[in-house]
This record gives sequence, C-alpha cells and structure tokens, in this order.
Amino acid sequence: MSGGIPTDESGQTGNVYALVQALFHDASNEGYDRRAIAEALMCGARDVLADDTEFLAVFDRFRMLHLR
Repeated sequence: MSGGIPTDESGQTGNVYALVQALFHDASNEGYDRRAIAEALMCGARDVLADDTEFLAVFDRFRMLHLR
C-alpha cells in the first residue's frame, strides 16, 4: 500500500481493512485456524478500543456466538 495515509476515516478504514485481509490470508496460508485468527484480530481491536463500551458489547456478542 502506497501513497500515504488518507486523512478521512473512510479512507483509513479501507486501508486498514486491506492490511488486515492480507494478514489474515498470510496466517491462514501458514495453517492457522480461521477462528483463532479472528479472535486474535478482535482481541487486538478490543485492546485498541479499550474505552469504547459499544465496541466491547459487540466483541462480547461475537465471542459468545462464534468462539465457544
């Protein structure tokens, strides 16, 4: 990815999404379980947004539905 960091949130979100997808595919190609990858990505997001109550509620629902 080149060209600098977009200043608007939508552009930044798009760039981060592309980077995360590349990371996901690399880990998947190395044999990591898809759920383990998803949980690690969600945990990373939770750590970044530790003071975001709305995000934490969504994260908890995701874990209850998909990671048990």
